[in-house]
Amino acid sequence: MIKRTVVFLWLLSFGGLHAQTCDEILNDKAYFSYRATAETVEAARSAAQDFLLNQITTTVKSVTELKTKEISGEVSQEYVSTGRMSSNLRLSGLRHVVCENQRRRDDDVTVVVYISLDDLEKSAREVENQVQQYLEMMEMKKLLDNDILTDAYTAYLLTFLSPMNISATFEGNKIRDARSFLEILLKQHLRDIDLSLAKPRPGGPGMEEQFSVEMNVIGSNQTDFVYEFYSSTLNSRAQLPRGKGTFHFIIQPSAPKERYRGYLSFSPLRIDPNVRDAAEANGFSKEVSIEFDFSDIIEVDFNIREQGENVIASPVLKHLSPRTFEWFSNGKLISTDQILRVPKDEIQGSVKLVVNGLTSHAKEQTVRGAPIQTVQTDKKPEITTEQEVRSVSLLGSELGKLQNFSDLQNKLRSFRQNGQATWGRQNDFVNPDQCWVIMVDGESQKLIHVLTPNQDGRKDLKTGKVFQQIDEQFNGYAQIWIDLF
Repeated sequence: MIKRTVVFLWLLSFGGLHAQTCDEILNDKAYFSYRATAETVEAARSAAQDFLLNQITTTVKSVTELKTKEISGEVSQEYVSTGRMSSNLRLSGLRHVVCENQRRRDDDVTVVVYISLDDLEKSAREVENQVQQYLEMMEMKKLLDNDILTDAYTAYLLTFLSPMNISATFEGNKIRDARSFLEILLKQHLRDIDLSLAKPRPGGPGMEEQFSVEMNVIGSNQTDFVYEFYSSTLNSRAQLPRGKGTFHFIIQPSAPKERYRGYLSFSPLRIDPNVRDAAEANGFSKEVSIEFDFSDIIEVDFNIREQGENVIASPVLKHLSPRTFEWFSNGKLISTDQILRVPKDEIQGSVKLVVNGLTSHAKEQTVRGAPIQTVQTDKKPEITTEQEVRSVSLLGSELGKLQNFSDLQNKLRSFRQNGQATWGRQNDFVNPDQCWVIMVDGESQKLIHVLTPNQDGRKDLKTGKVFQQIDEQFNGYAQIWIDLF
């Protein structure tokens, strides 16, 4: 099977049979030609046409990126252009002829597709005239101090419709390569622009991990461009018509300020239909670094209670993915466990929690007495580890009864208010084997699997099956990891 390329042709004349034979056309220096064989005339003609176009032009798709590199503290930028074979040529006078007596098999057909050098030149001049018209418009707009980049972009795309190099005139100067000249103008705009952004806004109840941030393209006064920002890390993109728009993303930050990389690109708001295919195949983008400021919305708190002779405290976090926990009393570090569980006599007046080393968001609570003195007429037995495990299992069994994502959100809010759970992504936890894992179908919002902590495998409370590992069989589901305590 012959692989076809993407082709856009303007066929002003598409001939039938020619007096010359296939061999004569193939050997005639006055033509560009190519021969192909297939089961039908149409298939052979189409294949030969594709090969012919690739023979005429070498690089007909160009994607330009401005990349930023940092080596030993020194920052440098460079343009990287890539080309692919994907023809958008506009040709006049393309013809074909069916070859006689050149069958490989009885059901094969051989076709030669060809175009004369004169017609090729004519096609190039037609495109060149259009490019020149745009350059003349750019001259007039420049005199009026108006935007010229939209016209420059359209003229740049038109150059990809020509089978030959295009020359032109701009401001009285002869330009030997119009595409390179226009590309320089667009590259300069790419270098000049950058992104500014406001502080992220969290979603409403039940959507705490969904954020929105207003973005603004700076260094540009283009009213007829649409910009786009895309981040593969955040798996999201934003359209920024006329340089302004909103970027939506899902994340649980681990620090007040976090930096991400993405790509900023631009194109005209309105694309000439004649160059729409060329616009899809060619473009400009630059790598940008953006910083989100979550400092005003991160909240650290904890619930604390007495249990027999011990004090137990569990964190309650909002908009923060935990990595480390540090519990202090009277300036002394008393635990680095997620759940604080210490004898009462180790508490000296107050308890302070620092998550991820963020002293700016530390939470401190005063405890009754120093150390805690509790008077009990009826001494309550201390809960054993076995009883604690049983309590966690009961909480987990509640998850198994839930049916959809909204039910899960309500349950997790209840757990958090009671200091019974934290949740996030797998890499948010030091020991993910201790976590419950919920698999959610994004389209139906139904809970497909509720997996227990890993103890020689994870049991699915929905199906009763035991899975030894979470692998590709769960691809396509959103995963929510939950630590219950």
